[in-house]
Amino acid sequence: ARNLGYKGGNEGKAYDFIVAALTDLSGGDPIPLLKNILLYHVSAGSKYVKEVSKSGGIDTLLGATILPARTTLLDNDPDLKDARIIEKASNIKASNGIIHTISRVMIPLDILNPDKSSLPTITEIVLSSGGAFDHNKADYDILLNAVQAAGLADALNNPADSLTVLAPNDKAFIKTARDLGYHGEDEAGAFGFIVAALTDLGGGDPIPLLQAILLYHVVPAELTNKQILESDVVTTLFGEDISPDPLKRTLGDNEDALRDPFIYVFKFDNIRASNGFVQTIGRVLIPVDLSTL
Repeated sequence: ARNLGYKGGNEGKAYDFIVAALTDLSGGDPIPLLKNILLYHVSAGSKYVKEVSKSGGIDTLLGATILPARTTLLDNDPDLKDARIIEKASNIKASNGIIHTISRVMIPLDILNPDKSSLPTITEIVLSSGGAFDHNKADYDILLNAVQAAGLADALNNPADSLTVLAPNDKAFIKTARDLGYHGEDEAGAFGFIVAALTDLGGGDPIPLLQAILLYHVVPAELTNKQILESDVVTTLFGEDISPDPLKRTLGDNEDALRDPFIYVFKFDNIRASNGFVQTIGRVLIPVDLSTL
């Protein structure tokens, strides 16, 4: 209720607030949406917490799925905080199944669906990092420099588009640089090392390979992190596919010799833009087998 705007702490008033919100969202009748939300909390078959957390997805009686990430349960609303299984109050046996206590209500649809016209574009979100190399490894300074060097900033700046950018943060770029042989920890050094590596692999010109790598991080559709992980394959603007693993929460690319990036699900995720989503990832995706270049 508080996530939806309720300011109090009273159970009865919280319930009334939720009913009023569902009534408004449903055009006057809260019952159909309430039923759907409740059915989204029920799954056929008895499952202990360990089985839930290690599953690649939970089918509910509503028909919509829940994606466990350890004890966090990713639902279908990308804006509200996801529910967490409270392990000390779970695995409660009943005559017809098992009850798990969770910390929030799970939402089976995009209930907030904000007005996107007031949101920044993907380019503007990346630009907000500033671009100056610093000690904040959670933002996108290296990505911004790479996008600008590749001449792709305008391609991500059209508010009429529907895109998802799998965005390596600075920490991700540094990890990938180290995977390739870099020994430092700073952003400027990692960016310089990657440019030098691409220059060598590209026969003196790093830009074509840099453009290919960046386009491999762009999906021509608006996808939440849950939708990505539930997909068998995700096709990118580069034309090559990415293979998500919902159990490991990783994204398989075309370079088997390097570790696959994970996709963030607890923070830095489902960042809304006027033209899609930014999904932060933990390494750079590689669209080719580098040994063949």
